[in-house]
Amino acid sequence: MSFADLGISFDAYGIGTAILRHKLRVPENQRAYAWRKEHVLQLFEDLTAAFRKPKSPYFLGTIVLTGNDADRLDVTDGQQRLATVSILIAAIRDYLYPRGEQGIKTAQKYTSDYLLQYDEFENEDVPKFILGIDDNDFFVQQILSLPDSPLRKSGGKLAKSNERLAEAQNIAKEHVGKIISALPEKDRIGVLLDWISFLQSRVVVIVITAPEDVDAYKMFETLNDRGLKASQIDILKNYLFSEAKGKKKEIQPRWSAMVSKIEDYDDDLLLDYVRHFWISKKGHTKASDLADGFKKNITGEKQAADIVAELENTASDYVALLQALDHPGLAALGADTRAAIYTITGLFGIEQIRPLMLAVLKNFSTTEARLAYVKFVSWSVRYLVVGGAGGGTLEKNYGELAFAVTGGSFQTAKQLADKMNGVVPNDIEFQRAFETNTVSKSVLARYYLRSMEKITNGEDHPYLGEFERAESKINLEHIMPETASQAWGVPQELVDANYKRLGNLCLLIPKANVKIGNSKYPEKVPIYKDSTFTTTQQVADYSIKEWGVEQIDKRQSALAKLAPKIWKL
Repeated sequence: MSFADLGISFDAYGIGTAILRHKLRVPENQRAYAWRKEHVLQLFEDLTAAFRKPKSPYFLGTIVLTGNDADRLDVTDGQQRLATVSILIAAIRDYLYPRGEQGIKTAQKYTSDYLLQYDEFENEDVPKFILGIDDNDFFVQQILSLPDSPLRKSGGKLAKSNERLAEAQNIAKEHVGKIISALPEKDRIGVLLDWISFLQSRVVVIVITAPEDVDAYKMFETLNDRGLKASQIDILKNYLFSEAKGKKKEIQPRWSAMVSKIEDYDDDLLLDYVRHFWISKKGHTKASDLADGFKKNITGEKQAADIVAELENTASDYVALLQALDHPGLAALGADTRAAIYTITGLFGIEQIRPLMLAVLKNFSTTEARLAYVKFVSWSVRYLVVGGAGGGTLEKNYGELAFAVTGGSFQTAKQLADKMNGVVPNDIEFQRAFETNTVSKSVLARYYLRSMEKITNGEDHPYLGEFERAESKINLEHIMPETASQAWGVPQELVDANYKRLGNLCLLIPKANVKIGNSKYPEKVPIYKDSTFTTTQQVADYSIKEWGVEQIDKRQSALAKLAPKIWKL
């Protein structure tokens, strides 16, 4: 069977011609505008380099159009490139519009050819390229409309994808400025006309057009978008929407709401969230296996609609775990538990345990959840110090626990601890590793020392050493400084091996830290003695004359004895 038998056609022409020739729209199962600043800049830089080679075409990849509507086709693949080129054309149009009769007439022509066409039946201007539901109003009003249109003045809170469109518009405006900045006034319009011709004829795309009944999902899954495989999120969304069939209109707002909740926190978090959600329901799943997991487990309209609804509902819980100190959704857990969660997700930045944390939040009683999150802090510190369990191993172990929690097999923190017995480093392993541990991240070293300070002073919950987010109030002091090879006359290899060890670190208020700088140890001792931190005062007890490997070993060994008492099993 040939492609022609399937109604699939292949053609090659300029991306400007694609916009000129077709009326296009983004189907509801596609993501919103997603290109960030670096993507837009890279495209414009590539186009500039290609423009300077007048005899050479520039290949911009493949675009897939589907549908049986002769008047308007769906863009199954290529939205980001088509939208960004449209934004560039609009920026060129905006520059031309107020510049004399030729500029005005050319701007009007480009508007009707590439951007907006008057529909006499609707009595309104209709975009040549209709973006998705979250973006189209902004796209039409702020980008496609003429510069003097009253639509450009509309305000209001912007969605993340609208902000990206606005950023792309600003970059396009700057790009046009660079094109004409070095040219005399009389040559500027001509060069911009050449740019439009360049986009229409030499920026070549392979255009695949297929009828609606061809499985565009399969095509989309295997095609590239500017050299990158279609994102996992695009593939998952496309699959769920293809399964939803009659429920597409029902799940579209839910999907958009889910994306908005996650991207309002972090633009790059969406795939992590979906995968962690899936792990919490189905157990450990690699990113490369996520699409297959959805295909095997989600079939038919009801399952597709149900999973999208659950994704939306759970998104708030996921974000709450990442904003534990401030998010109202965790208020019932209390301040100490929220601080424990922040320690893991905010301070440590550990991702592998998130599916388990999510499962506990959704399935444990408040009392058991509080106990579980404290255990998770201890497990996390022990793994950070001892090492030995790669990210994949950790994620697998945590994923199995999450699956068991979601399935109802585990309902208490003790059951989780029993399951991890022999997996999490024990007290002896932990203390031994702590004795020689080098802490490369200052935030971790500060946290460890503040926890040591709390237990030394008999305070409750010493594992919450850093939850106050007081980095700006407390400095980390290296007793033997990084420059000790010069100031102290110590061999550099010895400095490199020891200056980031916990035994060589202490806490100081910023004023005292600045005052002592890289002074030699005897000159620092009075500052340590006067410190408000008990563990810093102790530094002065090891010697009054010298500080070296012997003192670092001795102090770190003493601190290591406290570690199993703080981060308990």
